[in-house]
Amino acid sequence: MDWAVRRQAEMGFASFVMPARELFEEEMLDYLLPQILLTLKTSYKKRSDFELLLYGVGVKL
Repeated sequence: MDWAVRRQAEMGFASFVMPARELFEEEMLDYLLPQILLTLKTSYKKRSDFELLLYGVGVKL
């Protein structure tokens, strides 16, 4: 996941969409989400205009 996010950032992508239902059900979202956000923050050191959309979870996180 880290590699994919870094590569997309290097290619200039600024919007990311992540299906989260299965990750939430498998209790992996709490583990992966902080790592993904950290990767995005370090990949966009000079910019803060990236966005991440999580979908598929119908409860407040």
